Amino acid sequence: MDETNTARTATVRTRDYEGIHLLRALACVMVVFIHASDILFYKFSPKWTAAIFFDSFSRVCIPLFLMIAGYLSLDKQEDILHYYKKRFVRIILPFIFYSLIYTYFNHKFIFTFLEKPIAVHLWYVYYFIGVSLFIPFMTTLNLHATDNQKRVYVVLWLALGVLAPTLKNFFNYPYDVVKVFNLFPFTGMIGYLFLGIFLKARQIQSRRKFLLLYIAFTAMLIIANHTLFFGNPDKVNTVFMNYDSVFVFLASISLFCALKDIRIKYMKKIILLISKRSYGIYLIHFFILTNLETLSISANHGPAWVMIPVTAVLALFLSLLVVSIIRKIPYLEKCAG
Repeated sequence: MDETNTARTATVRTRDYEGIHLLRALACVMVVFIHASDILFYKFSPKWTAAIFFDSFSRVCIPLFLMIAGYLSLDKQEDILHYYKKRFVRIILPFIFYSLIYTYFNHKFIFTFLEKPIAVHLWYVYYFIGVSLFIPFMTTLNLHATDNQKRVYVVLWLALGVLAPTLKNFFNYPYDVVKVFNLFPFTGMIGYLFLGIFLKARQIQSRRKFLLLYIAFTAMLIIANHTLFFGNPDKVNTVFMNYDSVFVFLASISLFCALKDIRIKYMKKIILLISKRSYGIYLIHFFILTNLETLSISANHGPAWVMIPVTAVLALFLSLLVVSIIRKIPYLEKCAG
């Protein structure tokens, strides 16, 4: 009876959060696309336009992951030790498992991952481990804050955490208001976490409008990057590609608002599967991409407009396959992600 009730509860939860599952699956796919195109991003060539196109449309992935975490976590008060125990199993165990894999194949000292990310994409896991430690405290703040206080925080974070760094980096001016007045609590990507719960209760009347806004802001991001390129073709400028830049912020909230309450009509099983395996896919996909490159399967080999999506989709499929296999191995299910 308990198993039946648990299964029924899980089904209801999945149905209630279909939009969140879609967003998580999309964010996971976007991460793979970014790393499939990044191989061309930092060197100008005829293939650079294709790389910047796919990278720009995928740049919202990390903000989406953070908003999803805020959406699902910041309105649920629970015992802090119980919360940390759950996070250890869900986040730390897979992180250690895959870090050891990267350590072995990269011929690094076994404890290197304790000093720095053993693979470039793992920076986000390090970041999110720190964020997870703070989530119980942020939950308390959210549950006891008034609506007006929440709005003020969002406005301050937008001004100091998004607009200020973008303007500072773009105009390269020496004044740092945040540093001078020690306004760091209103900066950083953790604002996306709070934005997720802030937008949860907001009813979206026109999803199509927000989807069009996502496309429009991404197009502006592509144009901005091309403008910077033609202004200084000797150096790749990533000021607009930062996760706290204005265009990435606007594109992120637009896509989040467009899809957060949607019902999945097509490809539901594969979307839910990618969503539920997204952490494992995130951890292993870079290893897959690296090995595909050794087989001459990457954007370096062939037309970029074709090879970037082909490589990304193949890496996504192989990552999903590897994670699914690991989950079936005794004693490794909790390490698979």
